[in-house]
Amino acid sequence: ARERAGAVVSAAHAPRRVLLVEDSPDDALLIELRLRRVWPELYVSRVETPEALQTALATDAWDVVLSDHVLPRMGSGDVVAAAVAAGVPCIVVSGRIGEEAAVSALHAGASDFVGKDQLQRLDTAIVRALREAEAERTRAATEAALRESEERYALAAAGSNDGLWDWQIASDRVFVSERWNTMSGLTPEHRTFEGMGTWYDRIHPDDAAHVRGEVERHLGGASASLEVEYRARHETLGWRWMLLRGLAVRDAGGNATRMAGSVTDITERKDVEAQLAHGALHDPLTGLPNRVLFHDRLAHTLERRARQAGPAAVLLIDLDRFKVINDSLGHPVGDRVLVTVAQRLEACLRPGDTVARLGGDEFAMLLEGLHAPAEATHVADRLQETLRTPIDIGGREVYTSASVGIAMTKPGTTPAEVLRDADMAMYRAKALGKARSALFDDAMHARAMVLLQLESDLRRAIERGELEVHYQPVVRLRDGSLRGLEALLRWNHPRRGAIAPERFVPLAEETGLIVPIGAWALEQAARQAAIWIDRGVLPLDAAVAVNVSGRQLAHADLTDVVEGILKRTHLAPEHLQLEITETALIENNGHAAASLARLRALSVRLSLDDFGTGYSSLAYLQRFPVDCIKIDRSFVSRMEETPRFVAGLISLATHLGMETVAEGVETRAQAQRLVALNCGSAQGWLYAEALPADRLEAVLAKGFTSLGVREEVG
Repeated sequence: ARERAGAVVSAAHAPRRVLLVEDSPDDALLIELRLRRVWPELYVSRVETPEALQTALATDAWDVVLSDHVLPRMGSGDVVAAAVAAGVPCIVVSGRIGEEAAVSALHAGASDFVGKDQLQRLDTAIVRALREAEAERTRAATEAALRESEERYALAAAGSNDGLWDWQIASDRVFVSERWNTMSGLTPEHRTFEGMGTWYDRIHPDDAAHVRGEVERHLGGASASLEVEYRARHETLGWRWMLLRGLAVRDAGGNATRMAGSVTDITERKDVEAQLAHGALHDPLTGLPNRVLFHDRLAHTLERRARQAGPAAVLLIDLDRFKVINDSLGHPVGDRVLVTVAQRLEACLRPGDTVARLGGDEFAMLLEGLHAPAEATHVADRLQETLRTPIDIGGREVYTSASVGIAMTKPGTTPAEVLRDADMAMYRAKALGKARSALFDDAMHARAMVLLQLESDLRRAIERGELEVHYQPVVRLRDGSLRGLEALLRWNHPRRGAIAPERFVPLAEETGLIVPIGAWALEQAARQAAIWIDRGVLPLDAAVAVNVSGRQLAHADLTDVVEGILKRTHLAPEHLQLEITETALIENNGHAAASLARLRALSVRLSLDDFGTGYSSLAYLQRFPVDCIKIDRSFVSRMEETPRFVAGLISLATHLGMETVAEGVETRAQAQRLVALNCGSAQGWLYAEALPADRLEAVLAKGFTSLGVREEVG
């Protein structure tokens, strides 16, 4: 960052002393660390009270003041006023500031404002403020020189970019420079106005009274100098923003006899200010309000709701499977989809409602003036209906849907709590099958608290010895011999007892705990398999299968983890089989091919789990180096209804030279049909449930027979 700044900014515009007005030590530290990345030798001092601010400005010289928007005993407007009075540029740095407050800060004299979530802009804003301060000092010096000498005044008038003016108060005549005429779109002969009223006539009606009042205040001695912004009529360009500066010349009695100064066209600066104010509070892609502005409007709504009857509602909208659109069609297409979705959401708004893009593919609606939750549900239904229409992107139809969480506001709730409730409801809608809405209720919060506690317990489950690995035999259908084992994770909670994998494995996936838990389970299974093979409990051609999650597959060091485990456990690579689901391959398309190729190079066997449930099975079979496919139990249980489908899967795998394993075999009829279809192996309750290592070893030590296992363990 320092090199980037240095490439475009001279040392003259680098700050040396910064006064930070901030009551949060953590935020102050973040801001200081950001500044020191660009200017390591910078001196930063922090104050947080009006007294400390005034003392610092009065006793020390500062290059720039950085101020939070809201402080315990003052606001950013107070800080800006004090800094401007001391001649120091001031930048507002705030985590929460409304659009109106931001514009007010700029009107009060702030050089800029920067969001605390956009601190990367701070160094550029400081450099710009220093440049403007330097330019301001230059203009002030020029104006002082103009007052000293009529000759210098005329010379400066000829060369200045500002329009110069001189008002003879007694005769009420105003003389203007040629540059003033150019800025107003007038011809050169308009060098004199008969009366200041003619000047006022060129000012925008909304600004004229304010300008006249400021002139009269200065003439009356209420202000040291005149400085006011207003809109003036240009003969061809319409209304232009002007900065009027002036100073009265007084006689011995203190009466103003003459007033002179300059006019600067600040239209471009005003446009930039408007763009900055809009950009800080709006999404650049869709033009919708962003998270900061939505949060601010929700806060205002909650304040009004506290004084008025009637609830409001927040709809949290998350597009379903949007990642697939980005991955398959590219981000430019994804952006066009987001823009179209934003337009459709705006079309669903009622007067007074707000829609915002919170980030990524997540949107939010704020509905006000409701009488019952059914009205919010009706808006959500209308929203779902409009999203069902395909989006045309260059002749290609793209379909999308959304999961919508609805939260009604309640007395005493905060914006964060309302958004949290809507988020819970949105995830509930996704769990129910997506493309639908769900209304938050207290039961959702209770479930969330249970999950939070479950997550906390899961983080300590390994160190407490609560997790263990069970093993389920995989048998060859042709003779019932043992082909291998599948390692399955189990959790024995000290208070809740056995917790089903379908409850804690998705939680581990979501939180990322599956990475350390998966590595632990893999090492346990590899170590146990090595012991059993060494003892002769497992046949020499057997392999232990271990599931690898999408999170694990996404880690670049997966191959190194597997290789390290094989070395520590002394398990030969051919005795380890890693099972990956089609879903995991889809979600990690970029990393999967390289990771699986490296694993295959280690001679580790690879299996595609839950085969047939993904989106593009044949494509993945052709792309990835898979040794075996596992037919999902959902197809095995419905073989009587769809025998051709299972037969097709087995035929495809056989044609590609891969083994097949049928999961969830529970009846002899299923086993017999699989044999007839030439399926290689099977696992399920017909043969054995998943057992702890000691119990399974006792069974295996007696000699495994596929038809005797259930009787043995049953």
